[in-house]
Amino acid sequence: MKSEIMRLLATFILLAAAGPSASVAEPDSITAEHDIGTLLKRARESFDVSAEDAVFLLDETRESWTHDGRLVRSVHRIVYVNTALAVRRYADLRVPYDSARQRFVVTALRTWRPADRRWIESGPTARVETLPFALDRAPDYAHRREMMLLHDGVELPCVVETAYTIEDSKPYRPGIEGVWNFSRAEPAVVSRLVLEFPEQSLPHYEVFGDTPEARRGRVADLDLETLTFEMTTVGAHPDPPTSGSLRELPHVVWSTWKDWPSLGRALEDRFNASASVDEPLRERITEHVEEARTEAEKARLIAEFVAESTRLIDHEIGWWPSPRAAARTWASAYADRIDRAVLAAALFREMGFDVELATWGPRHAAPVAGVPSLHWAEGPVLRIEGEYWKAGFDPAAAELLFGPAAFVGRPVWSLGQGDSPVIGSSGEVDDSDRLELRFDLSLDEEQKKWVGTGVMTATGVLCPFEHMVGLDSESREYLERFVDAVFEGAKLLEYNLAAFTPLRVVAGFGVEITIEEPEDRQRIALEFRDPGAVSSLFEDSAVRMYEQQRGSAAYLPSMTEQIVELHLDFGDLKPVHIPVPRALENWAGEFTSDASEAEGKITLKQRLFLSRKTYPPERWDELRALLLADSHERGRRLLFE
Repeated sequence: MKSEIMRLLATFILLAAAGPSASVAEPDSITAEHDIGTLLKRARESFDVSAEDAVFLLDETRESWTHDGRLVRSVHRIVYVNTALAVRRYADLRVPYDSARQRFVVTALRTWRPADRRWIESGPTARVETLPFALDRAPDYAHRREMMLLHDGVELPCVVETAYTIEDSKPYRPGIEGVWNFSRAEPAVVSRLVLEFPEQSLPHYEVFGDTPEARRGRVADLDLETLTFEMTTVGAHPDPPTSGSLRELPHVVWSTWKDWPSLGRALEDRFNASASVDEPLRERITEHVEEARTEAEKARLIAEFVAESTRLIDHEIGWWPSPRAAARTWASAYADRIDRAVLAAALFREMGFDVELATWGPRHAAPVAGVPSLHWAEGPVLRIEGEYWKAGFDPAAAELLFGPAAFVGRPVWSLGQGDSPVIGSSGEVDDSDRLELRFDLSLDEEQKKWVGTGVMTATGVLCPFEHMVGLDSESREYLERFVDAVFEGAKLLEYNLAAFTPLRVVAGFGVEITIEEPEDRQRIALEFRDPGAVSSLFEDSAVRMYEQQRGSAAYLPSMTEQIVELHLDFGDLKPVHIPVPRALENWAGEFTSDASEAEGKITLKQRLFLSRKTYPPERWDELRALLLADSHERGRRLLFE
């Protein structure tokens, strides 16, 4: 039976035998299916090509699931390259694969130069197998390779064509699943996914957005049924891309798994088979936790042990085809997220805790309930249960999560339970979370300090319970970082916890702030900074304040409110600048800043309320206006002389 690799190789050989005719006529793709001149014409008619870094003339992936249970993935891309950035993205590739379990075959690596109308074929030295830098000094992961594919003869503008196949050498996967997003960082003339499966193994799938239904077909020589999903003239995805915005774009999710429980059992069985300790590891962890005073402290010590004894390898291919044994992970002193989770689970269980394996995704990702697929997941997470408490364990950070805040808005799936992932919530009836700060400060002229007290009230997703819980100095260390973030150089004195639950923390504390040397004009400044609680809830890099416009929505896990109030007795100093009262109310929420002076005291209060969970791009200017108003120093800076 011919494989996909043989079909592509045969086509490549026939085209190569055609000789120099390709250098004088409009070029064809390596499969002769596409006329590149026609694709370029369609690109220029559909997009402002001169304004784009690149345009996909063809973006195609073919997923073939063979009769003997092997995956053959074939990728074919033809890209019009217009800028140096696009050269780095599409003419200098690094493709990950598993050299122990897969074969990598390149069938096209060439550059079409319109200036002299000829193909430049990349030679053997343009295909280099490398070990990713992240895997340096990690010999157990040395099979995780990258194939460097370098296009020769690049001149701007040009067209680069890349075609390669990664084929499982032998069966090792119980099933496959995945997602295809038609919209990418660049616009595309043709975006296509082809699924090839034996008739008895046709996958479950769902289409979203404007995705057309699949065309059915057949590959007779391989005895495989095909499902082809194709879109033409697809615009680039909105910028910045976020997990929330990508779910709203046209895409296909597919899976060969019968249901969520069968996928869960397969992953859990492989995971549990490795989650056991040997005698040296048992002795070491027993010694490490022997002075723990409570169950929760013991759990913290286990998490600390995992963090200190393993260097994180942030590189993964696929989902745990064979996790390493926990004892081996500990002995080697390095681990990816999966192996770190295996080690942690083994240690927690050894110390008597109930451990449940789960997966979680970023906030606002959207699993598809009807298709068992992990395309949305960031990695494993453990749920740990003691006699009187529950916590999560994040293997990436190797830390315990005692409160629900880390799970709010995230999809979470317990592998041994449930039919599909669920979105984590705080459990609050009121879907609004709050951080409220009040500082009462006065001038100590002799000590050249501001001294006084502060009170922090935090609820829901803004609650710092998980960072403060513990029997040692966890609460003090968190509050020290917190007051220093609000007032640079502030020192925490005593503190007291008036309320301390996973969903609500009320903390009172003493604080002193050293008065810095006066400015050039002999003015003394006091500035309180944005604690950053609200902005931290947006996805990383999803809110770029320097941009006046954006193409994607911004998301919050809940409505949020942040209030900062300052009561200041300034003694014999003379105020020379007090913030001017301001107010802004729009569709996105409200911002107010009030300041007043009376009888030697200044009262300053700022409130930011974001009243939505989803902010579409056309409303970005209103959200941005509120965030800028809240963070601007003119509302936070006091000057005295």
